[in-house]
Amino acid sequence: MKTLTIHGCEPINLNNGYSQLVIEIPELFWQVQQFLIGNEGIEGAYTENYKVLKVKKEVVFIGDLASPRDYNNIFGKKILAKLQFYCTDDSQMKLYQLQNELKTIINQQILNNNLPFSISNEWVMPELFKYFKLSLLPPENQSASGIIRYVIETAAQLGDDRLFVINDMERYLHNADHIDIVNMINELHVNVLELKQNGICPQNVNPQDFHLIDKDFVTF
Repeated sequence: MKTLTIHGCEPINLNNGYSQLVIEIPELFWQVQQFLIGNEGIEGAYTENYKVLKVKKEVVFIGDLASPRDYNNIFGKKILAKLQFYCTDDSQMKLYQLQNELKTIINQQILNNNLPFSISNEWVMPELFKYFKLSLLPPENQSASGIIRYVIETAAQLGDDRLFVINDMERYLHNADHIDIVNMINELHVNVLELKQNGICPQNVNPQDFHLIDKDFVTF
């Protein structure tokens, strides 16, 4: 189980799937956001079985759904790893041979022109994929619901187990859409934390996945 701890607050256990955190104190809400973005100036910890995780590597802060974002930047490394996973031994051998042919041509030019250059003999498949500028297809539906579904489905397809943090999805969704999306998140086992500044536990959310820091909370 993964746990989010912010200075002055009780640890918040995040089960695999959907969780919601309501923070009614504006300053604390800002601090939690800054921590999840990866601001090292905010005291806190994101852990798994008592092992501290690096927020910048293990958390994807989506934030407000109205804000623009670069999906290739979010999922770039996962894309390369997934394609490499699906490449058969035969495909990998053909790619290796093609790379050697390219290197032979380049080395010949270096020798012919007596150039003080050298090229690496290392075989790194992801670098070859980068050469072809592999990228994600953009979401077809640019609505709030479409963007959330795109992020969740992409994360599930790529086997991305990072924590995706989204601000106040309910602000942009009808209740039925929110219910459908929460169910989808849990069915696909994608880790999502919805941050809000007010609200009560939705009927479709397990009470153990709802966390509230109300206005009467006193930090210590």
